[in-house]
Amino acid sequence: MNEKGKETEDPRPQPSDVQIKAKSPRPDRDQASNARRSKKLFVPRLMASLFSLIALETGVMAVLTAHYYARSGQLGGTDISLEGWPAIVMGLSTIFLGLIPLAFWFRTRRTRIVWATACFVVATVAFFVSVSLQHT
Repeated sequence: MNEKGKETEDPRPQPSDVQIKAKSPRPDRDQASNARRSKKLFVPRLMASLFSLIALETGVMAVLTAHYYARSGQLGGTDISLEGWPAIVMGLSTIFLGLIPLAFWFRTRRTRIVWATACFVVATVAFFVSVSLQHT
């Protein structure tokens, strides 16, 4: 109360007004879970990299030699052979398909999806260009 008998407001914050801001342990857990996740994914990432290496080698050889040779088990063992520009473009398609598994090395889900989608779209376009070049 003040001199005139009126109550004055206490300038100190009341318990209901105080918001408790506790430090979140989340950053420490994120770092620890990322480290565990990296250790877990090392072997799948390594296998994906080896698969990429094989596909990239096949695509690079097709581009450098301008000859693409494949065998299809689904079509009864039919041989597929391309020469010249269709083979080069098919090699580029194989290269981009081989880059898709490297998405395992990205940290965030969004970058993985963007990488894989972009590689798949480019590989699909290259495939259709190769087919159209073969029929001209």
